[in-house]
Amino acid sequence: MRSQTELLLMSASPSVIPALCMVTTCHNHVAKQRKGNVMNKALILLSSITAIALTAPAFAADTTSASVKTEQTDAAGTTTTSAKDVKVKTDASGNTTKTVKTKDSTDPKGLMNKKTSKTKEVTKTDSNGNVVSDTTETK
Repeated sequence: MRSQTELLLMSASPSVIPALCMVTTCHNHVAKQRKGNVMNKALILLSSITAIALTAPAFAADTTSASVKTEQTDAAGTTTTSAKDVKVKTDASGNTTKTVKTKDSTDPKGLMNKKTSKTKEVTKTDSNGNVVSDTTETK
């Protein structure tokens, strides 16, 4: 049978485990000493506050981004360039906003004939994965 401490550590996220270990160690140390000591109570209080302070950033909002750029030139000298930037923001409630910016350009051989198009797609979803809004802008 596993102890409560082992079960708690198994179910915790990796960023919370060091704080839980510290609280458990302090609690075990205090339990071995006399009960009712003011210093023991202060130690327990301090370890609890430290655990909360260390785990708070684990629940903050998160932003992830990635970008890809490709460029090709064919036999006729036409250069085709494509760039895509993807940014996903997640708030503390689990709502997400995904922004995809795409820039495509075609530059045939010669002067003053480059064509560029830009697209921005924004998709917002709630914490259940339902799409709340979906917008597309083309320039």
